[in-house]
Amino acid sequence: MVASKWSEDYSRVALVAVVFFGLYLSSLHSYLLFHSLIEIATIAVAFTLFILTWNTRDYLKNGYLRLVGTGYAFIALIDLLHTLAYKGMDVFPGYGANLPTQLWIAARYLQAATLFAAPLFVERKVNDRLVFGVYAVAVAILVTLVYSGRFPDCYIEGKGLTAFKIVSEYAITAILLAALYLVYRQRRHFDRRVFILIGASIACTAASEISFTAYVSVYGFANLVGHFAKLAAFYLVYLAILVTGIKQPFDLIFRDLKQVEAELREAQDTLEEKVRERTAELSASEEKYRALIECANDAILVQELNQDGKPGSFIEVNELACRQLGYSREELARLTPADITDPRCRDSMAAAMDKLARDRHAVFETALMARDGRSIPVEVSTRMLELRGRRLLFSLLRDITERKLADDEIRKLNSELEQRVRDRTAQLELANKELEAFSFSVSHDLRAPLRAIDGFSRAVREDYGDKLDDQGKHFLEMLSDNAARMNKLIDDILSFSRMGRREIQGMRLDVAGLAQEVIAELRPTLADRNIRFTVGVLPQTRGDRVMIRQVLVNLLSNAVKFTRPRPEPAIEVGGTTGQDENMYYVRDNGVGFDMRYADKLFGVFQRLHAQDEFEGTGIGLAIVKRIVERHGGRVWAQAAAGAGATIFFTLPEAGSPDE
Repeated sequence: MVASKWSEDYSRVALVAVVFFGLYLSSLHSYLLFHSLIEIATIAVAFTLFILTWNTRDYLKNGYLRLVGTGYAFIALIDLLHTLAYKGMDVFPGYGANLPTQLWIAARYLQAATLFAAPLFVERKVNDRLVFGVYAVAVAILVTLVYSGRFPDCYIEGKGLTAFKIVSEYAITAILLAALYLVYRQRRHFDRRVFILIGASIACTAASEISFTAYVSVYGFANLVGHFAKLAAFYLVYLAILVTGIKQPFDLIFRDLKQVEAELREAQDTLEEKVRERTAELSASEEKYRALIECANDAILVQELNQDGKPGSFIEVNELACRQLGYSREELARLTPADITDPRCRDSMAAAMDKLARDRHAVFETALMARDGRSIPVEVSTRMLELRGRRLLFSLLRDITERKLADDEIRKLNSELEQRVRDRTAQLELANKELEAFSFSVSHDLRAPLRAIDGFSRAVREDYGDKLDDQGKHFLEMLSDNAARMNKLIDDILSFSRMGRREIQGMRLDVAGLAQEVIAELRPTLADRNIRFTVGVLPQTRGDRVMIRQVLVNLLSNAVKFTRPRPEPAIEVGGTTGQDENMYYVRDNGVGFDMRYADKLFGVFQRLHAQDEFEGTGIGLAIVKRIVERHGGRVWAQAAAGAGATIFFTLPEAGSPDE
């Protein structure tokens, strides 16, 4: 193929050499013949170029070629007039050699302008009809100027070329060199061979113009060289656009189309590669899918819906489904869900299918019949999918036999537990009744002797007081005091017992209001003491009003008692709102206590001070702790010996007013 290409090039060079030599011989015989042959050849090339580019304008996207094709047709029109006006043709008598020279300069200006403007339209859309109209107007103006005598003289008989003609040739040459530079900048849009040929054509055109600045006679040697250069330029255009364009249309005129074809071929190759990759991925996905369903811990059944929307036979099952049901894959392929459903569960199956039709997904429990007649309870999760126009049901079946047995066992245990709870509740109710009876007995049977002891001691003191010495009177006072203390102790024990059994009556409570109420009740007993009470802004809580009031009574009474030694006693009630609970405190500046014994503070009968120092039974703080804990709160203390004490406790938030 390369040898054939070289042979074709050598043949073309030989032919060109023969043609040029023949033209040279014709110039020796008749210069007019030589001139006419060259001009006719270039005109023919120009019109052929126009015909080719005009008829392929819908496919030819390169604006350079389209503009050059149209422009060269109009340049050829002026060249035709130049040929007919040439000296010796006698077509336009009375004009002389100046007319063809003027037409030549007009054609060359138009050609230079075309070659300069064409590179600017390589990537731009060309309006062919507008371009055609512009060239027609330009040619009409140039021809009118020449034939009306308004175009500058270019040749004067006996003197030769005018200054305008010579300057014009140099100006045209400069424009051509600029056009060559612009083509070079746009070379990426041309085939390499075409770019070289177009560049060489512009260079030959410039050389032709230079030679036409030197002749004196229109039949002179410089004129001969200029026409040979012009013929070479048009021949190069012929090679670049006509020969190359006809023999290699996809490389030049339809170069963009060939690029699109190459891109399409590349895209097709890419698509085929992607198809192969996708096919491999699908194959791998299918293998993964089969491995997945075979490794699943649940039975998997796939079936296709019929035209009426009812499930058909199974089209895919895994090995676990075969083992659980006792069928082979081939046997299951001939069965439908109705064939393997326990007859007792067909109603639930129908309801599940209705839900599936609505929601495209359903989870339900049913029972299947194995081949050997066993009923297998299963949990079914099924989903409807549409794949390639087919409606498929994918179902996962989990054997829940063990779960059912466990549920039965749990129900049995729950039943037994409920019976135990009922029995235990009855025992507790009996114990509570016995405790209430015991409390009544304690309250009645212990108080009677205490009242007798207290009454007789008072009678002895009143009736025989004058007969007793001081020691005897002291013994009687101690007897009365201990009887009163014993009576108070009985009251506290009964109160502590009742707080454990009392049902809580929950309501919104104004803790600050309760504190003020308790303080108001305590003030009449403190006539000889000036205690400064402070109640801060306390958050509301929710609880039993009687119980919470008892907490405040016990804590404030303790604070009053332990501030007795202070000349300026002060008691403060405060609180803050927490994230899930409210915190309250009662603080005093009393005698305090050693924190080493704080763990005994809230125990029953636990006292940190001597009886002769501070009275009490040791049950008050135990009652506080029981009430707070029954409300879900906590209680604790901070103190220092001789520096006062603070009792903290928490209660639930008040909640919304509508609770």
